Amino acid sequence: MKSSRKKHSAPSSSSRASVTRMPGATLLRSAGTLFALLALLRLLAAQFPDLRLWGLNYGGFLPLWVQLLIAVAGVLYATPLFYRTYRWKETLYDGPRLSLIALAAGAGAAVLFWLLRMDTFFLGDGASYLAEHFRYVRGLPVSEDVLFSPGSAPLTAWLLAKTSLAVIDVEASGTLTAQPQLAWWIYGALAGGLFIAVMLTLLRRAADGGAQRLALTALMLLTPGLLFFFGYVEYYTFAFAALGIFLVMSLAVLRGTMSPLWLIAVFVLMALFHVMMLMALPGLLLTLAARNERLRAAVTLRTLLIATGAVLVAGGIFYFASGIATEGSRVILALHPFGEEGAVQHYTLLAPAHLVDIANMLALAAGPALLVLLFVPWRKRAWTAEEVIMLSHVLYFGFLLVFGYTCFGMARDWDVNAGFGLAAGVFAVVMLRRREESERSYLYYLAACAALVAVLPWIAVNVDDDSSERRFRAVMELDDDLVTGDFALNGYEHLRKYYQSTGDGEAMAWAIRKKVEMVGYPDDYRKLMLQLLSSLQGAQQKEYLDGVFLSLEDKIAAAGARDDGVLYAGPRIAFIELYAEFMQQIPYLASLGAGAADYFSLRLGRFRDVAGEHPLVDFAAAQYAVEVRGGDADPAVMLRAARVIAQSSILAVTCGRMLLNAGELAAARDVLARALEMDAAFTLPHYYLGQAWSSGPGADADTAIMHYQQFLAAPEGHRVSDASMQQRMMDAARQRIGSLELQRLQFP
Repeated sequence: MKSSRKKHSAPSSSSRASVTRMPGATLLRSAGTLFALLALLRLLAAQFPDLRLWGLNYGGFLPLWVQLLIAVAGVLYATPLFYRTYRWKETLYDGPRLSLIALAAGAGAAVLFWLLRMDTFFLGDGASYLAEHFRYVRGLPVSEDVLFSPGSAPLTAWLLAKTSLAVIDVEASGTLTAQPQLAWWIYGALAGGLFIAVMLTLLRRAADGGAQRLALTALMLLTPGLLFFFGYVEYYTFAFAALGIFLVMSLAVLRGTMSPLWLIAVFVLMALFHVMMLMALPGLLLTLAARNERLRAAVTLRTLLIATGAVLVAGGIFYFASGIATEGSRVILALHPFGEEGAVQHYTLLAPAHLVDIANMLALAAGPALLVLLFVPWRKRAWTAEEVIMLSHVLYFGFLLVFGYTCFGMARDWDVNAGFGLAAGVFAVVMLRRREESERSYLYYLAACAALVAVLPWIAVNVDDDSSERRFRAVMELDDDLVTGDFALNGYEHLRKYYQSTGDGEAMAWAIRKKVEMVGYPDDYRKLMLQLLSSLQGAQQKEYLDGVFLSLEDKIAAAGARDDGVLYAGPRIAFIELYAEFMQQIPYLASLGAGAADYFSLRLGRFRDVAGEHPLVDFAAAQYAVEVRGGDADPAVMLRAARVIAQSSILAVTCGRMLLNAGELAAARDVLARALEMDAAFTLPHYYLGQAWSSGPGADADTAIMHYQQFLAAPEGHRVSDASMQQRMMDAARQRIGSLELQRLQFP
């Protein structure tokens, strides 16, 4: 096919005169009013940051003066005040130096993306990916399904993992090269710079005139997906950049200024970056058909609508026949709530929250582009192949928006649908081409300026740690009662890690308590107890302590009401063990003061009420009587407890220590050995096993020495909060090893 690419020529006097030409007053008023209202709507939404308006209200996490400044800019841009400046910029896209501008813009943008890189990683699966990279570069076991994501983002995941392995220096603590986000920071800046440079270079092939080229630049760059290039921790950055290039390249292929082979190559690459880019396949097939003389006539709006209807019908049949409608999948949202009791996904296809979130995502990703479509001449038009193809991209990426499995809630999973903004932007530019030149340019101006004032606060909020954290907390509260408990827990774990990095112990306790509220796994209860002991004081510590015990009582009672005694979070015995384990801390809590004894009695009574005559209830009472009040131990109580302890290594150590003191050496050895099986990283049991094997029936000096040596070899695993006590135990272990060695020499 003969190329239709034209040689560049300088703008004529008539085209230069059109720079100052204004559209009719009707369009000025109607379009300007709508875009001014959009700016004011964002300002109004920003005053309600806790409402489900996340596609509009993100500016509410910036200072009020910034919100007002942005709103004023949005209103002023909705007037012709800056229109002449905009039209002057069009001439840059008509000039001969566009390639030079592309290179300079790409390089400058890459530097900017690097300098303003994100430190937070709240949204999506960011923290999960970072955790796997942390283990991978240290040679620890990893989840390859998460790290390499072969079913979703194989090439992206492989590049990031191998780059992390190459550039991260685990020994350089506190330096840039020790940061687990380093690969994302590097690739974000590079991908962003390359995206801008390549896209601007393609514009001369893809569009005629500076007006269309500038509009394409604005509506392709100024979308929320721009955030990917600031080091956003997810697997969508490469795919997003490739999709933008693919869409602009499609225009060039349709104009005959580029070979379709380039388009096919980019499509394959972006599908390898992320498989959801297969949503562009219908548009690719239509583009290839439009380049074929025999098939070109079939590329019509009617053909697209019939084919799309058939896809929807076939998809609907599969949706219900496969059970996805009731059971969900990793691709499509279910129609009805699903999941195990205690972890049900209520965020479903027709859930009101999801329907509202679709509107939020449309506003976030493509608000200006969709608004300008109101001014497209829709009636009695014969659709061109170019328009049909761009509509197909909007439709199929729209299907991803509506049906896609945004399992964390769309406010957190916005990145899944960031590509819709690109498709909508190109579609808007193409559909406005039929308007008269001055009207078209003015609408381009309005859309470009609205996109600018929308994306700037979005970037500002997300690259700033404090505002990003506050927004994420608000977003979490929207859906933590709707999404599966584990998905809500995932978000609060992101916050916990962030607070840990900032040294905010009180906020860490809050985040862990939210995790306990979401699901209540035993490990989270232990983390919460440890945090309230180390970071909270006074009435706040007492409040958290009450909450822990009340929550455990509910768990024990709920599990007891089930035939199998097992909740989603764990079996009944696990929560009984936690209750007994935490009661050991009561005498040492400063917040209880002189009331510690009464508080213990209160909790012991509540423990007996919910657990019944359980051996661990008697054990808790006996442990307090012996180790706090100085009474005598009843070995029978300890022996019964030792037989039922199943998961708590702390209880096992306490029981083993008390059995040692009671002279029950065999039982002590058994329960202490089980403590190591429960938690191999907990090395305190080795100390008491050294004692248990040092003397009495069946004593074994070699075994005792081995345990003492393992105790000394891993002091980080002792978990003894009193440093002086830990030192005394280590000194005693060394002395005991010396005595046993001497004994072994004397009595071979």
